[in-house]
Amino acid sequence: MNLSKKKKQLLTKLSTIGTTITLLATKSNVCFAEGIGTAEVQTATDNIKRVITSIAMPLGGVLIFASVVVAAIKMIANANNPQKRAESIGSLAWICRWWCYTWCITYNRRYYHKCCN
Repeated sequence: MNLSKKKKQLLTKLSTIGTTITLLATKSNVCFAEGIGTAEVQTATDNIKRVITSIAMPLGGVLIFASVVVAAIKMIANANNPQKRAESIGSLAWICRWWCYTWCITYNRRYYHKCCN
């Protein structure tokens, strides 16, 4: 009985020492870490902008095209009902507004970056 008690105390002390060493080693990495330079931040920012632009612009074009197709199908389906056909034509106006808005934002950003950089 006495031997198992000493074994349990020894395991408790060893686990405490191991945990303390692990925590100190983990915190020492923070002390010796170097700061991130502005060049790395700028490169990462440029990469993120490039990825978002290369994904978002084609996706936006596909969404606008799909919405025009859906509006056209609605107009064809409601050819005999003037009220619903007018609603379908009104949806084309909203699509056109959205396209103009996104085009203006994209154009202004491109122009801004060409002039300022």
